[in-house]
Formats: sequence, structure tokens, C-alpha cells
Amino acid sequence: MFYTIRAYTEGLMDDILHGTLTSSPVFTKAVDLDSVPEGYEAMDEREAIKTLVTLDE
Repeated sequence: MFYTIRAYTEGLMDDILHGTLTSSPVFTKAVDLDSVPEGYEAMDEREAIKTLVTLDE
């Protein structure tokens, strides 16, 4: 049986934002919004598993 990540995203993001779950095993690179193409390139070249896009507040 296949499950979609969308069913779990909201709960997982809440846990990550509250510090009860670490995303470090999944996100191996972080970039700002202007560097998104660099993040995709790193994933394409297998230099990153997933790239986390951070936003300045």
C-alpha cells in the first residue's frame, strides 16, 4: 500500500517547527529563496538529499 506524504506534512511540519522532530536526516542542504536553483543543482548532482528553503522573516 502506498501513502502520500501530503497526508502527514502538516503534522510533521508542526513537530519540526516545535523542535520535537529533527529534519536533519532528510534535509542535507539549506538555501535562501534566491538560491533555490543552487539547491536543485545540489540534489541533481547528488550533493544533497533534499534542500530546505529558508525564508527571512
